Amino acid sequence: MTIALLCVLPAFGLPAIGWAQLAEPIRLVDEDLPHAAPAIGDVDGDGTNDLVVGIYRDDPYTGARIRWFRNIGTNASAIYDRGEWLKADGRNASVDEFCHTGAGPQLVDFTGDGRTDLVSGSLECQLKVFDGMANHQFAAAKTLQYAHDPLKRECRYNARLYLFDWDGDNDLDLLVTRMQKIWILPNSGSSLEPNFGDASELVLRQKDEPAFSSSVIADWDDDGRQDLICGLWDGSIVWYRNESNGVHPIRSNDFGKPAQLVGPALPRLVTLQQRADTARTEGTAKTERPAGHVRITVVDYDDDGDLDLIVGDAWASEVARDQQPVPDEAEIAQRKQAREKESVLRRRLEELKLLPSAETESEQQARRRQIEEVESECAAAWRQANAGASFTRHGAVWLIQRR
Repeated sequence: MTIALLCVLPAFGLPAIGWAQLAEPIRLVDEDLPHAAPAIGDVDGDGTNDLVVGIYRDDPYTGARIRWFRNIGTNASAIYDRGEWLKADGRNASVDEFCHTGAGPQLVDFTGDGRTDLVSGSLECQLKVFDGMANHQFAAAKTLQYAHDPLKRECRYNARLYLFDWDGDNDLDLLVTRMQKIWILPNSGSSLEPNFGDASELVLRQKDEPAFSSSVIADWDDDGRQDLICGLWDGSIVWYRNESNGVHPIRSNDFGKPAQLVGPALPRLVTLQQRADTARTEGTAKTERPAGHVRITVVDYDDDGDLDLIVGDAWASEVARDQQPVPDEAEIAQRKQAREKESVLRRRLEELKLLPSAETESEQQARRRQIEEVESECAAAWRQANAGASFTRHGAVWLIQRR
C-alpha cells in the first residue's frame, strides 16, 4: 500500500513531556466517526457518564450529527453500547457543517436549571443550544449569535467552541478556537439570556507552527489554576500551564510556553491500493494512535482522581487512481439520473424554505416534516450520484490515560 503524507509535521521545538506520563492510546468504540469530536456526560440520567461524538456530514443535506454511546458499565470502568443518533425534539440532533468542522458537542448546564444541555458550534458564528428537559430528552435547537465583527468575519468557518466559567460569575463564557488564534468571549448576560461580548485574544501561534484544532480549559497539573490544553492540526496535543496567582480571570500573559503532551500524528491521507474504506493501513495498524485534526476533551475518565485525554481524530482514505473501478454504461446512466433527480429535489427544497412562516404549531411541525422528507430524498439522490467516489472521510475516538 502507498501512503501519501498530508500533515506529518515536526514538534517545532516544544518542551517535550511526551508519553512518559500517559498510557498508549486505546480506541473507545469500534465505529468509524468522520472528524470525531468527543464529549463525556450523563445523557440519560442514570448516573453514569456516556460518550457523545460529533461527526462530519454524510452529504450536503443531512447536517453534522451526533452519535450517542450509552455507558452500560460504570464511571470507573465504562462499557459502551452500540452507537445511535442523539435525538432532539424527536429528530436527529444536527448542526450545519462548516468547512472541515462537523458537530462539536459539549454537555453542560447552559441554562442554569440543573439539567444537562447539549451545545455545539455551527455555521456563521452560531451556538446551537439543545435544552435538556425533565425526561432527559433534548429540545429543538435554539440558535445564539455569539460573535460580532471583526471576529464574525474571521470565524464564519472552522471555529471550535468550548464553554466554561471564565470570570467566576456562575455563567458560561466562551472559548473560541480557529487556526492560529484562541479568543475569550465573556458572557455579560445570564444563563437564561446570555450576551457574549467583545473577544479578547488569549493565545496566538506563529504562522509556521501547526494550527489549533481545538482547545479546552482544565487544571492539568492539579495546582488549583486553570490551564489551557490544545489539540493541533498535526495531531499533537500541547499544554499551556497557568503560571498566574490564580486570582483573576485567565489572561493571555498567564500561560507559560507550551509543553507537548502528545506528539505529531500519523498521516492524515492514506492512499489504498484496494477499496477498504474503514481500514487503516498495514503500517499504521502496528502503532495505532490518533491521526490529525484532533478534537479533545479533558476529564477524569476512570474515576481515579486525575485527568485523562479523550481524543477525536480525522483522516481520509483515497483509492489509488489505477485501482479505482471503471463504471459501466448502466452505472453511468444511474448516476446521471440521480444527479438530475437531486437537482429537481433541491429546487423543491429551496421553495419550501422560502415559504412564509406557518402560523400554528401544528402547521410549523407539518412544514418541518415536509422539509425533512425532501432533505432525506435529496440526500439519497446525492449519495447515489456519488456512489463511485474514491475519497472517504474517517475518524475515531481514543482514550489516553495518565499512567
